[in-house]
Amino acid sequence: AIGERYTAPRIPVSDAEVAAFYDWSRVAARVHLIYTTSLPQAAAAAANLRAGAPFEEVASRITPPGLLPPGGDLGERTPGALIEPLDGYAIRAPLGAILGPVPALGEGWFVAMISSRRRAAPSGTIDALRPMLEDMVRQRKQRTVAVRSTGALRDRYGVRLEPGGSQDLFGLLYRRRGADSAQATTPAELHRVVARYRDNQGRERAYLVSDALADLAVPDRERPAPSELPAIESWVQQQLLRRIALQEARRLGLDRDPANARSVDEQVNSRFLDSVYGRYVADVGAASDSEVMDEYRREAYQFQRIDGARVQHLTLADSAAAQAMLGHGAHGGSLRDAARMAGLEARVVEERLAFPSTDPLWSTMQPDFLMLGRGEWSGPLRTKAGWMLVQLLEKNLSSQPFDRLTDAIQQNIRQAALTRVRDARLNAVTDSVRRVTRPFEVHEDVLARLPWPPPGVVN
Repeated sequence: AIGERYTAPRIPVSDAEVAAFYDWSRVAARVHLIYTTSLPQAAAAAANLRAGAPFEEVASRITPPGLLPPGGDLGERTPGALIEPLDGYAIRAPLGAILGPVPALGEGWFVAMISSRRRAAPSGTIDALRPMLEDMVRQRKQRTVAVRSTGALRDRYGVRLEPGGSQDLFGLLYRRRGADSAQATTPAELHRVVARYRDNQGRERAYLVSDALADLAVPDRERPAPSELPAIESWVQQQLLRRIALQEARRLGLDRDPANARSVDEQVNSRFLDSVYGRYVADVGAASDSEVMDEYRREAYQFQRIDGARVQHLTLADSAAAQAMLGHGAHGGSLRDAARMAGLEARVVEERLAFPSTDPLWSTMQPDFLMLGRGEWSGPLRTKAGWMLVQLLEKNLSSQPFDRLTDAIQQNIRQAALTRVRDARLNAVTDSVRRVTRPFEVHEDVLARLPWPPPGVVN
């Protein structure tokens, strides 16, 4: 709400602004840039450059990593795509001059240099590009309004960094990353002042190291690079802006606006339900050993092993003859009956097998026997003696012990057990909510009169 209050949603754009912006877009300037949140650091960088230090070297030393291209070289940029005051520099600044320090939209300081400038061909006529140009001009104006509003808020609430406070926080964070990470933070360190501001009643407030550590622990909130002092100072400014924005919202009575209050209530309720789910359902940790074994017993039929089998088999020299016998006899007849019709009954062998088997053939067929039903055929199988047809007469199955299952299967069973526990807890929570809220009624007398299954539905 405070953001909407201080950012104009629809700023008008004049034809003259569009024309000027279009003219800017026909200039290509090579821009070199240094950025820092510290004015003294920016001033020192500008002084070093004017004394002859290479721009790339100073930029690499001053600008926080990852914010700008290496050495601060932005390449050729079109004015209008940059932010102020860089647009003006790209159009009018003397080539090679060191420019700045200048404020970077209220969020830090720039030092810049324009090394070349040329006239570029437009990407289209002004009429064809007008909708895009209007939108870009409007976004620039909205950003300027937002930055000015932010600056005014900081001034209104007296936001200022405490001398040495950011350095104290920097040292603590650096220590936590290094060899002294196990060293406890002392109460004196926690109470050091990092910054100060006033509340909406004019009372002085301090932002302490303990406050900064609490903000750093908030999930999904941006974090500074702990090894960069300017990044830490910028992050501290953002945390103070959060605080004074809330103060300003209360000063304006936005917390009493019905729409805002309803939105806040909805968010609180959503967070509350998330916390209930997390505490009573999701945060189970792991299923107990007894719960895992219960799940294993429910699914034990999936982990059966074959211990033995009684089979009949017949080997033929001709694969076509074996395939023909399979086609005629595998639809319910026995292998011996099919062989008798072909005059080959004497060649049928009946054998009892034990698993695991040392015979490579039977060892290879062990998974097939597990899947085959009694009386089913398998084959033809290529063997040294020819093509074998096999019929399973009976088999002995047993469940594999849990500790003999593969690690992957054991983990799947544990996860299934955990899911079952969570589902049970969720049902308990929702059942208790239903008892309190009574979201629906069951009319058993009406249900008793309903035909079941409904007419036309096959049961």
